Amino acid sequence: MIFPMKNRYLLLFLLTMISGWAAAQTPWNLKGKLADSSGIAIPNASVMLLDTKDSTLIEFSTSGTNGEFSFKKLPLHAYILRITHLSFSEYEALVNKPDLGTIRLKAKGNDLNEVIVKGEKAPVTMRHDTVEFNADSFKTRPNATVEELLKRLPGVEVESDGTVKAHGKEVQRILVDGKEFFGTDPKMATKNLAAEAIKAVQLFDRKSEQSRFSGVDDGTREKTINLELKEDFKKGIFGTGSAGYGSQHRYAGRLNLNRFAKDQQFSLVGTLNNINQQGFTMNDYFNFSSINSSGGGGMSGGGTRTTSVQGGSGSINGVPVNMGGQTSAGFVNSGSGGLNFYQQLNKKTKIDGNYLINNTNSTVDKHLDKENYLESGNYKSLQNSNTTNKNLNHRLSFNLEHQLDSVNTIRWTNTASLTNSNFQTSSLTQTYGTGGNLRNEGNRINQYAGDAYSLNSNFALRHRFAKKGRTLTANLIFGLNNDQRSGVINALNQYFDTNTADTTLQNDSQKNGKINYGLTTFYTEPLSKRSFLEANYSYQKNLNNTNREVYDIKGERSTLNNQLSNTYDNQYYYHRGGLSYRYVGNQINISTGLNVQEATLVGRFPRTETSLNRSFGNLLPNLRIRYDLANSRNLNFNYETSVNQPSLTQLQPIINNTDPLNITIGNPNLRPEYNHSFSLNYFSFNTTRFRNFFGNAFLTYTTNKISSSQSVNEQLVTTTQSVNVPNAIQGNTFIGFGSPIQRIKGMRVNANLGVTYNRGISIINNAENRTNTVATTLGTRLDYRNDTKFDVNAGANLSLNQTQYSLQSAMNQNYLTQRYTLDANWNLTQTWSIGSSVNYQVLTGNNYNQKIPIWNASITKYILKNNVGEIKLSAIDLLNRNVVINRSAQVNYYQEERVTSLARYFLLTFTYSLKNKAGMGGNNRRNGPQMIRFN
Repeated sequence: MIFPMKNRYLLLFLLTMISGWAAAQTPWNLKGKLADSSGIAIPNASVMLLDTKDSTLIEFSTSGTNGEFSFKKLPLHAYILRITHLSFSEYEALVNKPDLGTIRLKAKGNDLNEVIVKGEKAPVTMRHDTVEFNADSFKTRPNATVEELLKRLPGVEVESDGTVKAHGKEVQRILVDGKEFFGTDPKMATKNLAAEAIKAVQLFDRKSEQSRFSGVDDGTREKTINLELKEDFKKGIFGTGSAGYGSQHRYAGRLNLNRFAKDQQFSLVGTLNNINQQGFTMNDYFNFSSINSSGGGGMSGGGTRTTSVQGGSGSINGVPVNMGGQTSAGFVNSGSGGLNFYQQLNKKTKIDGNYLINNTNSTVDKHLDKENYLESGNYKSLQNSNTTNKNLNHRLSFNLEHQLDSVNTIRWTNTASLTNSNFQTSSLTQTYGTGGNLRNEGNRINQYAGDAYSLNSNFALRHRFAKKGRTLTANLIFGLNNDQRSGVINALNQYFDTNTADTTLQNDSQKNGKINYGLTTFYTEPLSKRSFLEANYSYQKNLNNTNREVYDIKGERSTLNNQLSNTYDNQYYYHRGGLSYRYVGNQINISTGLNVQEATLVGRFPRTETSLNRSFGNLLPNLRIRYDLANSRNLNFNYETSVNQPSLTQLQPIINNTDPLNITIGNPNLRPEYNHSFSLNYFSFNTTRFRNFFGNAFLTYTTNKISSSQSVNEQLVTTTQSVNVPNAIQGNTFIGFGSPIQRIKGMRVNANLGVTYNRGISIINNAENRTNTVATTLGTRLDYRNDTKFDVNAGANLSLNQTQYSLQSAMNQNYLTQRYTLDANWNLTQTWSIGSSVNYQVLTGNNYNQKIPIWNASITKYILKNNVGEIKLSAIDLLNRNVVINRSAQVNYYQEERVTSLARYFLLTFTYSLKNKAGMGGNNRRNGPQMIRFN
């Protein structure tokens, strides 16, 4: 076996087995029945078991329709039993026997001296498909953000880069009181809003905008969190400001101010630092940049295009972007600011929008070790590079919704972006043949400067007819994207087999423009109380233009290079129409339909006076089934088809020689991809036992898959062109489980297992190479929280990647990534706390073993009244071992990338929390369910 278990698996084994051992201990069960003075059963009462020492919540349940309740597998000792109901007085008693018999509750009277319980709320409630967490039942530290609160919720995980996952799926949107907060970036809410401002966290699968309007469920869902604010935080301004300075001249500052009311929201955020904490995320990067201006996402007509990235942190066009799992690569100085607003102008009109600005300056030093596979053998490439990038980005969005009358509504959404960038990279690439001898060497320096802008607008008119369920929606779509860049390519290439060399010195300028517009309509017709028919029609046209001019520089003369220069005009348009049938039952929702799409691609190459004209017809069936097994369990099955049009970059026959040893060229003969996508999802949540289980399975089968064809010449210069291959398969399954450990108060265990499978085809020197990749992940985490004094969590995650190549089976790759984490926080007193975290990563593979321990620590002093001030000393990477390593196995190569990154530093930070003074009595929100009594 390539990877012996040894003692590295001991921690994972212990963490996984603890829950099973604890669950096996079942000293006693407790049960009872609730009734009124007449003996009539009382359902839906809140029943809580509290600790006799400090009255903290241990178990929660609700009485059933016959008034019965029960708690199972309890440790053998006494408890405080507390029962509350809106119509009955609170009941509280000490219990130490398993059968409580019938407990009679006294109806509430009108006596003002009677005890009234307020603020009592179940920690978790389930309403249809929404899980609601009572925020006060989940303790956090003073001045904590929403991100820390989410980490404490059962079934919710927050990754190291801030990505939020619920029941195994990424949360795509976070609302505040049901309203948008800085668009579609969840981190803007989780990292800027205070945990103590939150009354409830509502987790649900949000329906599509069309479904919310028509009332007919189309089965489309988006994992969403809504943060419900406390009333006290809707009466003034609250927020947080922090500033820090440390060793090596490191600094960090953050500011957020919020003012929320029923009909109005304003938020201001800002960041400034040189510790690799960026003010934008992956989604923001794509919104800001012009990457999509040459893409094919808007051309698909049958679905959406996704961009996948290998590894942890990385860079796109030289910009370090955190993609999960690790800190950002390289060294990043960044500053950002933003304003978000919502205003209900009157009963019929509301507006919302936001503005964001980001400025980043990054430096990335990278070493790349790449093993390339050919039918005749393999060869190796080594590259050392230095990249600097400066980006200034602006993004603006504005939305208007107006109700014209009782049956007509308009909604107008707009986004705009502006980007300015400067990019420089220098690199040394060496290629070694099968015998290990140096075959070629390339030195290059590329410099580019450019700007891009985009504008997208959608105008929707919605009409409800007199007949319930009959609706009509029309959307007008317009988009404009332009980018241009110019630069210098300076390269020296040496070929040692022939003892020759060539130089490249060129001016390179490129302009890309895209205009798209279209119309989408939906009409729903009720067939019965529960069944509906929907007709839809879409038309979209995309106009693309690209112009590249390359000039060879010799001395003071510049000569146009006709081989590398080109102009390409591209038109893509489609008509799509179809019918869908939908059934909406009490437990089951079914949606099925068929769309017909006819697409046309017209391309023109003015320089060569050539053109292409091609048409594609596709049938696009779909089926969605949602079955609610119970109030807290549901099962979903989806099948859909989609068409992905090749991107403009893939289509245009332009040679890209920015790296003369690795040349790319477009292919105007590409056909669209056709995808069959299947998904199956199961979710279960036990609100009384705080147990959750979920399972997800996905499979996509693609025909006419766009892959790569590579030709490698005798000097090991690689030329890559996109081609269609017969098919490809992508699939994955993921299951997860979480439960408290009954024997140990405050402890919870979470475990998950995932398997991903990819089968792809590529062409290498006219030979077909089939690649099969299986990635298996196994993870577990233990969380322990002792009231407000101490909390610790330990986790282990193993990821095994196995890749097989048909051309070179001897080069099959097996590599293992092990990650062990430990986080602990201890509130020594009400004003002092300490924290520490360890992230230990072990990377192993064929003749490879790398260990990376990262240790962070901090000590915090809370000052000022109600602990609104905080002084914190942080030590980051105490062992000075941080390095970013990304490994990936692709269709015809395996590579490892090492990026020198920010290592050990110390930072002293002062944080001040501005808290709404209206109705606030101090910072005591995190002490479990609170009772306020009036005598």
